[in-house]
Amino acid sequence: MARERSPNRDRAKEMWLDSGGKIKLKDIAADLGLGETQIRKWKSVDRWADALTSNVTNDSNSNVTKRRGAPKGNRNAVGNSGGAPKGNQNAKGNRGGNGGPYGNKKAVTTGEYETIWMDALDEDELVLIDQVDTDPIQQAN
Repeated sequence: MARERSPNRDRAKEMWLDSGGKIKLKDIAADLGLGETQIRKWKSVDRWADALTSNVTNDSNSNVTKRRGAPKGNRNAVGNSGGAPKGNQNAKGNRGGNGGPYGNKKAVTTGEYETIWMDALDEDELVLIDQVDTDPIQQAN
């Protein structure tokens, strides 16, 4: 079960609000016989300052969206169409997309696995596959 709220907590808040927020917290602590840090904690947790400035709008919680981009009339990028200059060869042959051209096996050359389709192999390749020992213990050695 929770402890009962200290009556000094409400007294401290009233003292601070009556002074208009001018009285020092250490003076409140001395009057009530409590520690300064206790009063500071109560002020922070109970949000005493909100009671003084309850009708002032808060800019950080506004619903107005910030405009993106440069301010109106900005001339910083005049003549710059963006992108690489005409004739640039840096991305030649790259049309984007996911991976290289059809049949690209770059991943296999860097150590990944590939499924072997038996019907796509020549007779010579089938003979070589039959010679491979598929026992995992033997392959680990």
